[in-house]
Amino acid sequence: MKFFACLLMLVLMSVTAYAADVDGKWTGTVDAPQGPVPVTFNFKADGAKLTGSTTSPDAGEIQIKDGMIDGNAIAFTVTFDFGGMPFVLPYKGVVSSDQIKMSADLFGMPLEFVLKKAKDVAALDGTWAGSIPGPQGEFPVSFTFKADGTKLTGSTMGPDGTDVQIKDGKIDGNTITFTVTFDLGMPFMLSYKGVLGTDQIKMSGDAFGMPFEFVLKKTK
Repeated sequence: MKFFACLLMLVLMSVTAYAADVDGKWTGTVDAPQGPVPVTFNFKADGAKLTGSTTSPDAGEIQIKDGMIDGNAIAFTVTFDFGGMPFVLPYKGVVSSDQIKMSADLFGMPLEFVLKKAKDVAALDGTWAGSIPGPQGEFPVSFTFKADGTKLTGSTMGPDGTDVQIKDGKIDGNTITFTVTFDLGMPFMLSYKGVLGTDQIKMSGDAFGMPFEFVLKKTK
């Protein structure tokens, strides 16, 4: 009898551990006719109750509803607003140590996708500085970023010392992409991609077909 009581205690502890593991930010992509669509969820477990939010198509925040946790299974709904018409999308998920296997039903069409827990990263907002190696030596660069959901805005310094606004800025989990158009007597566009870590951003770009890499550190 004592053995079964201990076994029951271990089972209950494992269920609690699974529930706790759901806390935090999770990201993934859903396959769509126009290509992969990024999705983000923030979850918070409170016993058998699940609360949190997801990102709407216009990059706003929508609260999840009717959230429930049963062992390693979660379920909730999200109500999207399409031109004043509410659309309720039910979700189910199975939580494991490093991912959540999600499923949903969209107008009778089943959707399946995987969420991965977003790593803790430094806050993106602020000024970041670094240097790009070149034939003449290190070339200093700095960027000022501002995050708004999945949208990234900000600026960098042009060759003449003036601020140049970044364009087409996007945030997908811990990855950022944007372009900068410099005026060198004629417009010259550079495309950038960065991966945000705990204390730096690993950047890559392309200039005249030549790829380059550099690291940014936060200055303020």
